[in-house]
Amino acid sequence: KKTNSVGAYPGMLTPDADLYLPEDFSVGGDINVWGRKVVLYDCDDFTQKFYEDHLGHDQKANCIDVSERPLYHRTLAPPPHNGIGYPEDSILSCQYIVPKAP
Repeated sequence: KKTNSVGAYPGMLTPDADLYLPEDFSVGGDINVWGRKVVLYDCDDFTQKFYEDHLGHDQKANCIDVSERPLYHRTLAPPPHNGIGYPEDSILSCQYIVPKAP
């Protein structure tokens, strides 16, 4: 005859995870997701309205600008002449993959 018994298994001994509530989410703040810090930088209009209506909190006040900065390209000077051939040949070899005759 089989008897049923209840034992404690490792999965049963772990406490329940803490759940996030709407009060925990704040634009400009961060939350922990699977051990990683996630920064909340903005929210959509529906979320903004929800927080204003239910919590009286203006989420758009703390928005973080995440737009990319414009790229800045420096103009590089040609390398100095190495003494082999003419200086024009050295400059042209830097400007083209297949050098043209000066």
